[in-house]
Amino acid sequence: MKANEAPENIYLTKNLLGELRDGWDALPSEGFTNIEYTCTDTFIEKAIEWLQYNILFFNDDDVEDFREYMKGE
Repeated sequence: MKANEAPENIYLTKNLLGELRDGWDALPSEGFTNIEYTCTDTFIEKAIEWLQYNILFFNDDDVEDFREYMKGE
């Protein structure tokens, strides 16, 4: 990750009382409950990779249609 880029995932954690702690972390906490958020663009690109590898007839036109659909365009 470059200095000016957001991480692919961020983690919010809950304290022992189940309340959200302030701020977020780039890595999950081992001592607290984690809530993971994923960058939408990262999720879409990983989904496209899986579809291209696992779906025999998933072509370039399908990739663009899928990307636009996932972004709500």
